[in-house]
Amino acid sequence: MRTFGPFGAFSRLGKSFSVWLASLLKGRQRRLSLVAQRRRQRLSGAWHQAQSESLEDRTLLAAVLGATLDDQIAGTVQAGDGITYLATINNTGNMNATTVSLSNPLDPNSNFVPGSTKIGVAAFSDSYNVIGNTPRTLNAASGLLANDIDIDTGGAFTVTGVTDIGGTAANGVLAVNADGSFTYTPAT
Repeated sequence: MRTFGPFGAFSRLGKSFSVWLASLLKGRQRRLSLVAQRRRQRLSGAWHQAQSESLEDRTLLAAVLGATLDDQIAGTVQAGDGITYLATINNTGNMNATTVSLSNPLDPNSNFVPGSTKIGVAAFSDSYNVIGNTPRTLNAASGLLANDIDIDTGGAFTVTGVTDIGGTAANGVLAVNADGSFTYTPAT
């Protein structure tokens, strides 16, 4: 069994895997990918098709949890081929969930590839206030990435685009930098 600790620590305990998250905030999801390598020539029929597994139905702190595990295999898998699995755990409830876990056995003809596990970024919404027609500038430490978490890299990631700033160009201009710092200049 593979176990992910509160910060994504990964240890081998057998032929299945477990994911443990310290918390899963309401309305959020976490993705993780891992690679298994085929030990034998044939892939059993059940694992030859994309898999979708669900968490046990239960309520944790009024959270609504769901999970999927997809292998997205196209064609025949040969011995030694890598299979990338994508597990998505989501919370569509109105409360945060704590101590979330997902366990699922892999095909018995597969082994985990060491170092292949990646846990997706947890990005959180941001909001800022402005006073009157006063420009607002925030540095990277207080900017758009300040409350986001990347367990795999320890936090070094960049902004690649901004889709909604809650207004129109007539309200002003928002200039966002790759490090999350930004300047908002209100329209005059």
